[in-house]
Amino acid sequence: QTSGQEELDKLQNDLATSSEQLEFYKRKVESRNREIRRLNDMLSGGRPPAALAKDCCYREVGALSEDIDLLQREKTELMIQVREYQDKMHDAMQRALSSDEDKRQLQMNLDELKQAALQVEEQANLEIDARELEVKHLQVELKQLQQRNEQRLKDVRLTGGASPIAIPCDKRNLNERLNLLTRREEELNTIIDKQKKKLGKMHAKIMELQKEAKDHNQNNSVTLNEEKIRLTSERDFFQKEYLRIMARSGSESEVAFLRAQLKSKDEELRTLRDELYSNKLQYSPQKNTHYETVPPASASSSGNNSNRSDCVQAAIGRVERERDCARSELERVRCEREMIREKQLCSVQLHAEELLVLRQRNEDLNDRLRQLERDNRELNS
Repeated sequence: QTSGQEELDKLQNDLATSSEQLEFYKRKVESRNREIRRLNDMLSGGRPPAALAKDCCYREVGALSEDIDLLQREKTELMIQVREYQDKMHDAMQRALSSDEDKRQLQMNLDELKQAALQVEEQANLEIDARELEVKHLQVELKQLQQRNEQRLKDVRLTGGASPIAIPCDKRNLNERLNLLTRREEELNTIIDKQKKKLGKMHAKIMELQKEAKDHNQNNSVTLNEEKIRLTSERDFFQKEYLRIMARSGSESEVAFLRAQLKSKDEELRTLRDELYSNKLQYSPQKNTHYETVPPASASSSGNNSNRSDCVQAAIGRVERERDCARSELERVRCEREMIREKQLCSVQLHAEELLVLRQRNEDLNDRLRQLERDNRELNS
């Protein structure tokens, strides 16, 4: 994390330095353009061509163009790095959000399981109470039968006239009833033991889920707030940098403007070349006999022609450089547009992957819910 922060500070410093150098060279280009306009005004005002050719020098234009291209490449690289850090930040935010979602889902599952366990425990307690009440009723009934039997025996002894067969029959009926009640009591005790075992298993499962949720919360809650704060600050910074750089980048209108400018520069270059070619044809020696009758040109006219040719060559060089600059700018805008398209494609792919993960998680939760429903049915049965 420390190395990443140092690299981020270094990139910020490089970006600020590149921006300052770009502004400096822009000012130099503006001063060059002012000088060119001044020379053009002097040319239209009637200065001698020799003076114009002497003043019209572009010795630093090539170096400035190279510096501008270098700065443009550095700016493009910095934009790529900014986008990479934005992607990393987005991935980290997605991981943090997914951790929060997992935490909330586990808490919801735990609450649902607690509720189901409470319901099952309540049902089991009600059933146990009902069985105990039934056992008590049976015990009372058994006690009443025993008392009734004892009373009959006493009555028989007192009267001495009861039939000897009725006493064994009543005794046999009482024994059968007693055995039936005893078996019923054993069955009820067995059911109670089973319900207690199921409740114990349910409590153990609840404790296990509580422990799992507690461990998960301890692992995530320590660094989650710090990670959120750091990612939020980085997101705000990179969003500002991205908006600032995108404000400078070209749009479709800028591309159209650059194409129109490139076309106009090509037209101007073609015109100047045609003019230079016509001047060469006009003042070059002719191979026909008509040229022999033409008087030889004077030294001043040849010097003027040479100066005019130098001016035309300088103008052609200027137009060619401007055309190359316009082409490089157009190529830069195209590259930025392709980068934006690639970023959009990556965003779509990332969204598809997240959707697939969410679907898989939904299926897992449905499976777990079905398992809990089966456990609940088993407990109820």
